[in-house]
Amino acid sequence: MALTTHASAEDAALSAKVLQWASANLGKYQEAINFARHAPPPQPPVPPEVDPPCHVCGDDSKTQGETQVKAWADASENPEIKYSKILVSIDKDLTPLKALPGDTLSRTAEKALWPFIQDDIHEALGKLGTRLLDKADKMGRQYHREPKRAYAGIFFLIQASHDGMMLQAFQNGGGDNNADNQNLEWAREWTQSIMDEIDQKVVSGHQYNLCPVYAEIYRQVSLLGSSEPDVNRFLQTAQKLQDQLKFKISTKLDADVTEDDGSHFKATWESKAGLTLKLDINNSCYTPQFDNNGQMSVSVTSWDARSTKGPISLTSPHQFTATLGEPQLNLCDPHAVFQLPLGNVSGVPQEVITADGYSSKVAFFVPFMAAIVNAHEVNSGPTNELTGTSPSSQGAGSDSDSSGASSLDSLKAQIDAHRGDMNWIMSAEGKAVVAQMQQQAFNMAKGKMASAGVVAPNANNISQLTQSLSSAHLTWTNGQVRPVSQTLHVEKGSAKFTMSVTVQQQAQQ
Repeated sequence: MALTTHASAEDAALSAKVLQWASANLGKYQEAINFARHAPPPQPPVPPEVDPPCHVCGDDSKTQGETQVKAWADASENPEIKYSKILVSIDKDLTPLKALPGDTLSRTAEKALWPFIQDDIHEALGKLGTRLLDKADKMGRQYHREPKRAYAGIFFLIQASHDGMMLQAFQNGGGDNNADNQNLEWAREWTQSIMDEIDQKVVSGHQYNLCPVYAEIYRQVSLLGSSEPDVNRFLQTAQKLQDQLKFKISTKLDADVTEDDGSHFKATWESKAGLTLKLDINNSCYTPQFDNNGQMSVSVTSWDARSTKGPISLTSPHQFTATLGEPQLNLCDPHAVFQLPLGNVSGVPQEVITADGYSSKVAFFVPFMAAIVNAHEVNSGPTNELTGTSPSSQGAGSDSDSSGASSLDSLKAQIDAHRGDMNWIMSAEGKAVVAQMQQQAFNMAKGKMASAGVVAPNANNISQLTQSLSSAHLTWTNGQVRPVSQTLHVEKGSAKFTMSVTVQQQAQQ
């Protein structure tokens, strides 16, 4: 209940509000004061064994682990935080009441305020802050050598230390910096217990999905105001993690077309490109990106073509560079799928063939690559079963229904009603309508594809969906030097295409 204090003489209405307020808060006040003064020492909370969050940059959704740890940390700060909120609220209401002229409240209302003593509130808040710092200290002391509890434990150390120091500031003389420093030291030591795990699981075990996970822990500690040696150690470890995320992609495309009239076409293209999963330490996420702006070196390693009139030679260069689109990879997915964009390769020099003394411009490499990732052939259920590909799907959905179309029409009508009004388009309302329309269109498109048996893993917007449809979907396996080693087979009439893809971790110097 908000209390107004505008009065110059005895105010009956205000006095009635004060009596109501005192009656509603006295029991809570006494309970909080008694707990702060007489409760037994706190027991250390037990951090759950939860991996830190793994995020692709741009994905702001909370993981199950993040939600679990936040809920655990909040619960572990109680009842101290619960009582502190009660006392802070009471203290806030008391301040203007204590400043009222002496003749403002009735005698009964004044007596109702006597049990509420602000000095006692501030003392109790300080004690509650000390209990939080003590909880964190006991937890850190007991569990700081258990790496599996590091994420939750460090999260609690930081949160409880911050909240504890804030509450202690209500006391005269401020908080206990020594207790806060000790808790932060537990956090630093906890990170050192992770070093063995990094060497074992990441460096030796090739658990690439743990790189952004461990980077998150080190980022937390770097925010604590670590000493220079700590920061240097953090940077060295971050570089070690980044070094594990450099890969060499090798592809081999075999095309075989044999006709009944004796003509045939057999050729092989081999290509190489570099892939880096670039860590963003400041945001604890990573972005998959090709090296050298997506340039891929291509070699035509075999060529045997013949028409009914005679041999056909490839007279354009047998070595060239091409440019790949953007890769997609969600390392954090337990069933991660590497999406290699092959259907929109660009920058390929003009291909030329010569037969019977005549030359002609043709296109082989790009169309053949596109044939490999034709969504209805490569990513349909039967083809995935044949090739061993099992891409995961987020929110596959079903075919669009009338309600989806109706919703899209409604959003379109809103935009049409403001056509030419850039102020509305750029307003929060306009942006929200545009975003809803894009999401609705995306859901309908993905639903139609799902009903046709087309799988688009990890697509969260139209751009990702489009890129996904032009990509080969390859199972990524953490824990191996070669996280991808897969062969896809496609037949189109008399044409047979075989695409082998390997992704191998680059040897570290």
